[in-house]
Amino acid sequence: MVTDPASLHGRLMVKRGRATITVQYEACDGRNVHQWYVMAEGAVSFLDDPPEPHVRRILAKDRGEENADDWMRGAVADGHRLAILEPDRIAGHEWSASLD
Repeated sequence: MVTDPASLHGRLMVKRGRATITVQYEACDGRNVHQWYVMAEGAVSFLDDPPEPHVRRILAKDRGEENADDWMRGAVADGHRLAILEPDRIAGHEWSASLD
């Protein structure tokens, strides 16, 4: 993840050496809803490397090489650093329902 170590979130990660990240997905086609999430928590450390090359590589893979630079504009701000999470706990859940 990329964050500012001076932000509240960043200061807590530096102080405790731990972090939690949650990824959620939700889709609704008007009649059915589907949700899932995964949560990972564990030790975290900040890299001294500039985050841009790492973020661009991930964005190019996820959004396409042709779109990576556009997405980069909002992904990394001055002072942000790359935080590496080494999970010791991973949990998830999936849920679907009909809206009828």
